[in-house]
Amino acid sequence: MPASVKTAISINRDIFRQSERLARRMRVTRSRLYSMAMQEFLRRHENDELLARFNDAYADGPDPEEKAWLDAALREHARLVKGEW
Repeated sequence: MPASVKTAISINRDIFRQSERLARRMRVTRSRLYSMAMQEFLRRHENDELLARFNDAYADGPDPEEKAWLDAALREHARLVKGEW
């Protein structure tokens, strides 16, 4: 198990109370609950960063080679499904 680090945080009293109730229902310590919440937050933030990089990479649209490939794929798809509906 990775080494733990103690820290002090200040949070809204209502959030604290809600987290206390949730920790009891989940049967985990408050520290474990906060750690789980932070892991989830970091995972979501990492996904946001990845999506932003994808969006930046494709912001200018497909290049001519990608466009030709996409057009060919769409034509092939249309040929395969023609008459199935």
